[in-house]
Amino acid sequence: MALIASILSKFDDSGIRKAKSSFGGLKKTIGALGIGIGLKQLTDGLTEVAKAASADQKSMLLLNTQLKKNANATDAQIKQNDKFIDSLSQQVGIVDDDLRPAMGKLVRATGDTRKAQQLLKLALDASVVSGKPLDTVAQALSKAALDGLLFYVFFEATLIPMYIIIGVWGGPNRVYAAFKFFLYTLLGSLLTLVAILYLYSATDTFNILAWHKAPLDITGHF
Repeated sequence: MALIASILSKFDDSGIRKAKSSFGGLKKTIGALGIGIGLKQLTDGLTEVAKAASADQKSMLLLNTQLKKNANATDAQIKQNDKFIDSLSQQVGIVDDDLRPAMGKLVRATGDTRKAQQLLKLALDASVVSGKPLDTVAQALSKAALDGLLFYVFFEATLIPMYIIIGVWGGPNRVYAAFKFFLYTLLGSLLTLVAILYLYSATDTFNILAWHKAPLDITGHF
């Protein structure tokens, strides 16, 4: 017992106080590191936000320039288009940085702001159905909108349902009426095809915009 009492009488809490001091210093160090990491994350986040804002501003200015150049858009039309892009972005859940380049392609192809907006909605639907990127679908639509031969083919294809409707659900003389309809449209179609082939021979392309710029003489218009 005397030995135990002697040991207890010599015991002090200096070791415990040192341990507490060491743990306190470690806690402060970890806290400082946490603040440093937090500040770094905050700085990186603000940098990314600034880059995104800069890219968004550039894409908006580029689209506005394209609207003025290709569609002769007024300031009011440009503001309306900005609202359209923002609203569409919220509806479909696609960032406007992806919508504006697609819109720019369609504006260059159509030369009309309203038509480009309609085609952009169509491109979004086609992108969802096909699973292809919006930019790829918009590029395909812009090419289709400028291809005179494709225009001719699909325009003629719209006559097929009309021919069937007349021939199947027409009146007593529906077969004669359908045949007469076919002859009339065939004559117009052949003249249109001749005109398209002439423009192709003069410009070596089916691009409608190139046809507009083709230096044709007065006889070429007849």
